[in-house]
Amino acid sequence: DLQMAGNSADRMSQIIDALVPSMIDMVKKTAPGVSDEAIAAFSEEFKKEMKAGIPQVLDQTACVVARHYTLSDMQQLKKFYATPLGQKMLEATPAISKEVFPIAQAWGMTTGMSAAQHAIEKLRAKGVKI
Repeated sequence: DLQMAGNSADRMSQIIDALVPSMIDMVKKTAPGVSDEAIAAFSEEFKKEMKAGIPQVLDQTACVVARHYTLSDMQQLKKFYATPLGQKMLEATPAISKEVFPIAQAWGMTTGMSAAQHAIEKLRAKGVKI
């Protein structure tokens, strides 16, 4: 459905816009003296590059969704998204994603580092050379 694809592209665009502050923070951490002009240029280029890839990711996502939902399922989902709650969900998703992304990113970094360290320690205790 073209309308659903358009809505998905709009939501993805909003999610990309929500990612920009985190990416700017990353740039500032890796290049502490970067100018405001360079940050603005990075922000625009980042958004441009990310948004150019939206059609490709939507195509790939549609293939995944098609493997998990029947046509009847999709028709029911379309009806749901036409309801007030479905519309609220669509409208809230970018804001939720914006709030969840830094949480997930921080969790991934701290938990990933800790998990890797513990895994290495356990393997070394078993005699694995790592």
